[in-house]
Amino acid sequence: MLDIAICEDEAEAAKALEDHIKTFCEKNQIACSIHVYAQPIVFVTEYKANYDLIFMDIEMPHMNGIDVSRRIRDVDAEVPIIIVTNMKRMALKGYEVGAFDFLIKPVTYYGLELTLKKALKLIARKEPHLLTIPVKYGTRRVDAADVKYVEMVARKLVFHTQGEEILSNGTLKDWEQSLYGFGFRRCNNYCVVNLRYITEVYKDEVRLGNESLEISRPRKKQFMQELTDYWGGTC
Repeated sequence: MLDIAICEDEAEAAKALEDHIKTFCEKNQIACSIHVYAQPIVFVTEYKANYDLIFMDIEMPHMNGIDVSRRIRDVDAEVPIIIVTNMKRMALKGYEVGAFDFLIKPVTYYGLELTLKKALKLIARKEPHLLTIPVKYGTRRVDAADVKYVEMVARKLVFHTQGEEILSNGTLKDWEQSLYGFGFRRCNNYCVVNLRYITEVYKDEVRLGNESLEISRPRKKQFMQELTDYWGGTC
């Protein structure tokens, strides 16, 4: 779900922008939720860093879009803000608030499409890859990037994160395929390791800072090739 805010006091302009966004999302099979704010002060007051993308008009009564964006940046330094204006010279002021891009009114579908495609790439890079891990009394949600390795110990799965160890039922086989997409590789029969944390390879071990994990001989050739590809930026 893509949560988008439009801060625009002109009803016709807001409707045109909303229609273009819906068309783009339908064509690309993206679920979206669009919230339109005609009054900038309401948007600022209600904002809780809960949007993936903001379209911000500059020329609005009582509070212009640059001032609104400054207020947004006080609580949300990451959200991409796209400046919408009918004066190109005003768009440059958007860089004062870290604007991601700008669109000139009247906004065309083609212009919006180019901007949204760029924005989606940025959002995808920032989006955490959450793992839902069953635990004794429920579930835990953990960012895959925070997990250093997962191993089997006494018929239990242990997720070693940067701050704790999480125990779960299941097998490595249950998790291996999904973890593979997040940069994990199996180094032996009982462990998959997040390649991003490997700092060194020494003989038949990989080292993650002060921790060491065995590389089994049958898996060493493939594992080393995968690690080499990862370090070379092709994995």
